[in-house]
Amino acid sequence: MSPNLIKWSGLSAMAGGVLWVLWAGGVQGIGWGEPGSAAYERYELFNRLLPLAVLPVLAGFSGLHAAQRRSYGRLGAAGFAVVLVGFTIIVAGSVGEFWVFSAQPYDGAGFARGVCWAIFLLGHPILAVGTVLFGVSTARAGVFPREVAVMFAVLGVLVVVPFIGAVFFAIPFVWLGYLMYSGKHQSARQASRVG
Repeated sequence: MSPNLIKWSGLSAMAGGVLWVLWAGGVQGIGWGEPGSAAYERYELFNRLLPLAVLPVLAGFSGLHAAQRRSYGRLGAAGFAVVLVGFTIIVAGSVGEFWVFSAQPYDGAGFARGVCWAIFLLGHPILAVGTVLFGVSTARAGVFPREVAVMFAVLGVLVVVPFIGAVFFAIPFVWLGYLMYSGKHQSARQASRVG
């Protein structure tokens, strides 16, 4: 991947991390209310924005992968793949719940909507596993500073908790994005080779 694409992927990672946190905070802050109420309509609208928040996160992950794919081996590639699967499941569950089956209740006749909620929840432990694998392989690769990679692996476990986990995920993810955007990930690699 060219240095310019890595730089723009870093910007995307920073924006995506912040947007995901804002989305999660917004969903928790507005409450959900009864279906059909104004509060519920705001809740549903906010939830429909999830794919827009996750898209720059995925672009940022792609840049992180490209920046170190020759250095982190199979474990990193596996972590990247599991992260993609986790995010895909989360978004698919959310789209099903708030776009496809949004007119259904969650129980009785709304079986499909309840299944979509369960799919959304299932994506989080998968994402947590992928984030840990990716973080460990990033620490071993030496392309990025070890402390941020270890922080990413440790805090990545917390994405298992929907909404709140986004905040802990975003801290090292935005930092990694900054390192890509500023080109400082290259200086970290050179320092590790010298040391």
